[in-house]
Amino acid sequence: IDDVRGSAAYRRHALSVMARRTLGWAWKEYQCASI
Repeated sequence: IDDVRGSAAYRRHALSVMARRTLGWAWKEYQCASI
């Protein structure tokens, strides 16, 4: 993610949100697969 209009803090926040969503999705997939 490289957008000069966004501050470093905003990019960090956006990255953390995407990471959290990805982890949540992966965890849900893992839970469904393990049943």
